[in-house]
Amino acid sequence: MASEGEFEVRTRDGCVLRGFRYGAERTGSQSASALCLHGFSADANSMRAVARALDRAGVRVVVPDMRGHGLSASDLGKGLRPERLARDMAEVCRALGLEDVFLVTQSFGGTVGLTLLQQAPSKLRIEALYAFAPNWFVRPRKWREVRGWLPGTAKLLWRLGRRSGFLGNPVRGRIDYESYAGRRDVDLPRMSEELRSLSWRVYALRFLALQRSRHRRTPDWQEISTLPVSIFAARRDTMVQNAELEGVSAQTGWSLDWVDCGHLGVATEQEHADAWVRALLSRRANAIDRPLGSEE
Repeated sequence: MASEGEFEVRTRDGCVLRGFRYGAERTGSQSASALCLHGFSADANSMRAVARALDRAGVRVVVPDMRGHGLSASDLGKGLRPERLARDMAEVCRALGLEDVFLVTQSFGGTVGLTLLQQAPSKLRIEALYAFAPNWFVRPRKWREVRGWLPGTAKLLWRLGRRSGFLGNPVRGRIDYESYAGRRDVDLPRMSEELRSLSWRVYALRFLALQRSRHRRTPDWQEISTLPVSIFAARRDTMVQNAELEGVSAQTGWSLDWVDCGHLGVATEQEHADAWVRALLSRRANAIDRPLGSEE
């Protein structure tokens, strides 16, 4: 199939969002489109292997670069919180004429996707959220643990700044993720490339904000347990604690499936993306509320 095309959408506040899509020209199908949301500091290319696998399964796919990432416009770090990014994704769907979608997310994209699901935007029906390695956790860390992670984080950010420049301006572009196949989750060359679309200053501030968020109040998992969510964990993840995802699954009753790769595996290696998409489509086909077979 591989009918890939680019799109461009201007949001109500004037931010230009770009991305690519598969299967936009397909007709005669009423099934939902997959809206793929990448992780923090990544871009649409990090979901390309997943998008190709979904496309081969006959699913229409939309993959935006989120605000400030990839080829989308930057606002120097403003509006990069999940609530704003989720509203952006609703605007993308509206502009592209998407009324029915299911969310396919990786890492921080899971938080954006969960926020979008909770926002329940009008004229957009979200069938379900399928989150790979989301950075969710059961309970907040104690503040005294700051002294445990802050020195290592500061050292990492300093090394990234030395490699990429502390004062550089954002550079619009996407990364060839497949060139990092087999690399570790924490990989300086890849992370140095990722931060360029944000700039080191914005990257550092948002990275620290994500770390600090672990000390704040967690979602009321039981309260939102009725939302249609499936979790997928990477067996060899070194960026997200799988025990936390097991805890979220236990509290909510959301399914938890495993993919034998690292945190970035589905972004860098097609075989891992294929494995995840097979598991995802199986979950979707067997969903109690809305079986896939009833639509396709």
